[in-house]
Amino acid sequence: MIKIKSISVLVYIAFTMQLSSCCYGIICDCFDDMDASIGLTFNMDSTNTSGFKRSEIENALFIKYNKSGQAIDTSRLSAYGDYYEHYFSINNYMASQVKTYQDTCTYRVINETGNVDLLISDIAIKGDFGGGCCDCYHNENISFKVNGVQQYFEGKNRSGAGYAINKK
Repeated sequence: MIKIKSISVLVYIAFTMQLSSCCYGIICDCFDDMDASIGLTFNMDSTNTSGFKRSEIENALFIKYNKSGQAIDTSRLSAYGDYYEHYFSINNYMASQVKTYQDTCTYRVINETGNVDLLISDIAIKGDFGGGCCDCYHNENISFKVNGVQQYFEGKNRSGAGYAINKK
């Protein structure tokens, strides 16, 4: 009988150690839905010559094109009472599933009233998975072009990249 107790205790200890090495009970909140996003934000400082007034952005359009140049999605800034959102977001959800990602789509932000016409292209995202208990995705870098000018964001973080849209 003593021998059975010893074996039971050893099995219990081994099982407990195995669970603890697998991070049992740890809750992971990786926020992967925004890790590979690019936020395009209108500069709303209208006291500055490069800033917009709300009336200048209320008709802004965001258009997504597939690799053959066909428009596949269009959205307009949303209105909430007297308040208009002042940003568009490119969410590359698939990037948080792989280490390197090349977006085959191009995007355009256009608003004739506010003199805005931006073409966002050549989006490339590189990241890694941290390992350990949660193994969350983290950006290493995000690069893209705005009207042909290269933009590059580097550094391991848990958020995407931002780009400020200014008046011309």
